[in-house]
Amino acid sequence: MRWLICGTIPLPSLGLVVSDAVVYPAPASGLPDFSHLLLKAQNGSVITLPVNRGTAALIAAFSLTAQAAGLESPRVLVAGDDGRGGGSRLVYKFLHNNIGNFAGWGITFHYFLPDIDWHNRLLIALDDVAPRPLLCADAGFLYAAKMSGYAASYDL
Repeated sequence: MRWLICGTIPLPSLGLVVSDAVVYPAPASGLPDFSHLLLKAQNGSVITLPVNRGTAALIAAFSLTAQAAGLESPRVLVAGDDGRGGGSRLVYKFLHNNIGNFAGWGITFHYFLPDIDWHNRLLIALDDVAPRPLLCADAGFLYAAKMSGYAASYDL
């Protein structure tokens, strides 16, 4: 099963990033540097993210686990957000408009500013997706799931 990890990064200038490539900087000393990860964006640019907390830490842990288990690296959908929800709305909107592309995937929702309207729009859009993705509400996204009254819609 392929996974999509969605969330926000506390870098407001980041914008929306969709990436299929999660890699680590080439080691200079022979030991891998896991303090940063590199995302190759669809436009070809490479974004460096510190792995110190939040969504970036989840992406790093998931990616390393997938690599060790011989599984495909996760697809990543993130946006910069300063805590006012702009990046969260970018991710919600992208998912809402593209949710059919993730039929049968696993989707982990991580740190988002809770927005019940966008949350519910996304759940309604998921009703038309077959096979329905496996849904994981993690970290800050749990608040949106609980506040909406639809926490039971999530598998994890």
